[in-house]
Order: sequence, then structure tokens, then C-alpha cells
Amino acid sequence: MDGVIIYNDEAITSRQKRILNAIKADTLKRYSNVAIPDKDKNTEDDILNTILLYGTEIYWTNIQDIMKKIKSDDDSKFSGGTLRLDLEKLIKRNYVASKKSSTSKNKELYAIKDILPTPATQLPKPSDIKDEKYQGKPIQVINPITRIRETI
Repeated sequence: MDGVIIYNDEAITSRQKRILNAIKADTLKRYSNVAIPDKDKNTEDDILNTILLYGTEIYWTNIQDIMKKIKSDDDSKFSGGTLRLDLEKLIKRNYVASKKSSTSKNKELYAIKDILPTPATQLPKPSDIKDEKYQGKPIQVINPITRIRETI
């Protein structure tokens, strides 16, 4: 249930959101530069899903372009190693798709797989739950998500 229900954590980090936004912006920029009939009738979601479905490489972005976009939007430190690690996490969590370029052996290309993570359900801390039966008396419970015994 990771990413669907969260407990005291973010579904994805703010840095990973910046990566997703950079990939999305670069993809949409590439799309806008291509002559396609009626392309103004498509929503962003339609465009990104079509690009992923048909896999046309001209719309997919590479790590250098992702880094350029992030650095142009934000002056904070963002290393290539950190970007690669976060991309791997986003790929494992199915937010980003990756594939090898057909034109360059060592080039990896990226596309948005899941448009943007929907906000996850934030659960209250067990100690914040008020129950009429126990009237505020502490009891031992096992948290079903963390599987840690807690007193509430």
C-alpha cells in the first residue's frame, strides 16, 4: 500500500516531484515543437499517455535535459548522482518509464508513466485517535501499516 496510504511520510519527496515536473515540462515542450493536426485539442494527460503508449523517442527526455530544467527552475544543489538515484526510485514506483535510446548506445531516455502522484491518504497518529469505548485510557495496539506496537 506504499504510496496509497502513508503514515508520517510523503508519497514522494519534493525533489522527486521536481524531477517529474522537469520530465513533464520537457516532454510537453518537445511535443509543442512538432506539427500534429489538432494537437491543441489534446489535454496534457492525453499527450503524455500517447507518448508513453507509442514510445516515440523524439518526445522522451534524457538526464541532461532533466538536469538543465531543474537547474533553470531552482538554484539549489542537485547533483547528477542524486538525480539518478531519484530517477531509479521513480522508475521502481512506476511514475517514470525508461528505455535505451535507439540512436545512442549509452543514452537512457525517460517519460512520465503516471502523470502525477495523487495525494495519498494521511492517517492520524494512533495517539490522536479518540475512542468512546476507552475514554482516553492508554491501550496497546499494533499499527497495521508500520507493524510496530504503540500505546494510544
